[in-house]
Amino acid sequence: MQPPIDGSTRKTFAAAAFFLVLCVLGLAILRDSRLAWQGMKMPGDPGPFFLIRLCLWATGIAGAGLLVLGVLTRRPAPQPTGEMVAAARSWILSGLLVLSLLAMPWLMQAIGTPQAVALFAAPWILLLGTISRGWHPRLLIPAAGFGLASAVFVHLVFIRLLALPLPN
Repeated sequence: MQPPIDGSTRKTFAAAAFFLVLCVLGLAILRDSRLAWQGMKMPGDPGPFFLIRLCLWATGIAGAGLLVLGVLTRRPAPQPTGEMVAAARSWILSGLLVLSLLAMPWLMQAIGTPQAVALFAAPWILLLGTISRGWHPRLLIPAAGFGLASAVFVHLVFIRLLALPLPN
């Protein structure tokens, strides 16, 4: 029997852990939200959080199913070094993306939204350009340009234009 995710037991366990953690965290957050809305139930209404709870339980069941499938599948043969390096690179990039997305709200409050967007976009464009084409100092120009253009776009659209009062 092959593991369901890319034939890899580790990826199957990682997906199972992600789904289970998402379910537990979501249910904990939902519990706090439900306490804030206590007493607002209409007759015959299962509550505004019913669909959310249902989706979180489905996510938890999917995670438990992947965990069981990961346990029941055979262990993969050792991978060649090149594939291990590629797998490590993809996991590192995914981790860096998650860390940078977690830092975004703090950066928005600390230095401002457009500056945080530029600080997020420019290094990622530089990193992705370096991965696809190799390092060259000329990559700094499009990365800085993309970061600046992203900041200008966010400032114009989300801060200036959406703040304009609309006519009645």
